[in-house]
Amino acid sequence: MQYTGILSDEEFVGNTNANGDLSYLRGVQYRLGDIALDIYGKKLDPNYMRPLFVKKNSFGLYNTIMERQVSDIRAGKRKESPVLCEESPAQNTMEFCHTAPNSAMLQGLKPHAGGTGTSA
Repeated sequence: MQYTGILSDEEFVGNTNANGDLSYLRGVQYRLGDIALDIYGKKLDPNYMRPLFVKKNSFGLYNTIMERQVSDIRAGKRKESPVLCEESPAQNTMEFCHTAPNSAMLQGLKPHAGGTGTSA
């Protein structure tokens, strides 16, 4: 995944719905960036998607929260979230969305923590 606007003390964890509920990240220091990019580097409407950045000093808590959500899904305590990769008819692109853990994460995918500007 491609992104822009990261600060030196942040990790990019994915794009998220611009109007989405991030209350499950209670205690995590994060910010929404200005312009999200799809997997091809095309800009997405900021009213639709925004990049989500987590402060490096909060990344452990972020991972704990996400792992707990995956465990809850596996245990049947919560419903799966929307798909990780979804098609956007309005944008005519494919994109990855940051949501609560879903079936792709259950198969072993984890949030990007490399800081290189891309993630698989």
